[in-house]
This record gives sequence, structure tokens and C-alpha cells, in this order.
Amino acid sequence: MKQKNKNILAIGIIAAAVLLAAAGIVYLPDALVVRIGLSGSAGKTMPKLLALAIPTLISIGFALDYLLAKKNEAQKDKSFWTSLIGIAIFVLMFITNWR
Repeated sequence: MKQKNKNILAIGIIAAAVLLAAAGIVYLPDALVVRIGLSGSAGKTMPKLLALAIPTLISIGFALDYLLAKKNEAQKDKSFWTSLIGIAIFVLMFITNWR
């Protein structure tokens, strides 16, 4: 993928992280399940703001690292893909906590 396209995607990841965090604040319950036990029951919960801050910081932090760093391409690609992990955490959080 060309560098310009990845830069656009990295900016899109930042925007998606902000929008998902805002949607989570509005639509998710006050205590979010962050770990599910083997029996399928809720294992551990966290306050909403703390639980939403983790994937937000992962996505935005690594996307900014990708955009601003003067590294070689292999190292920048790691930052790009790690920022997508934050979005995946958001998706799992919405799936497990939607009521």
C-alpha cells in the first residue's frame, strides 16, 4: 500500500477511535465487562471512562507514532497495525457490553 494511503488510513483510525469512545460514553453501561470467565459469565468489570480510555490511547497513540515517526517502513508498519488492535478492542467491548 502506498504511503499516502496509509497516512489517510491512520488519520481515519484516529477519527474512528474518537467516535467510538464518544459512542461508548453515550451508549454503554457505567461498568464495562473487560474479562469473561470460562463459564461465560462476567469476570471483571471496570468503570466506563477507564475501560474506554485504554483502546482510545492505543489507537491514537500508535497512529500518531506512525504518522510522526521518522523510522524505517518495517517499524512504522508495526505502529500502524497496532493502532488497528485498539479498534478491534473497541469492537469486542461493544459486542460484550451492548444492552
